[in-house]
Amino acid sequence: MSDGAKAILGLLWIPIGALLSGWAMVTLWGWFIVPLGASALGLAHGWGLSMMVHYYTSHTPDKRELWDIILSSTLQTLLVLGFCWVAKNLM
Repeated sequence: MSDGAKAILGLLWIPIGALLSGWAMVTLWGWFIVPLGASALGLAHGWGLSMMVHYYTSHTPDKRELWDIILSSTLQTLLVLGFCWVAKNLM
């Protein structure tokens, strides 16, 4: 893949990955925080919270291939949701 194609794919992935992360935040919030009495979150709030958490946690520059970054971040989000789904069903 050329460098230009990688740049375009990376730029396209940013909003998709951010929305996936926001959706995960809204889902987890609904499973674990709303039952404690907090209000539910909309997707915009989940997206914002997700970006804020990402901003305040330390990250090192990633030297991996773009496809590896996209695949691993997507799988990480889905695995966390899967394990949290199990935890939710054990409550």
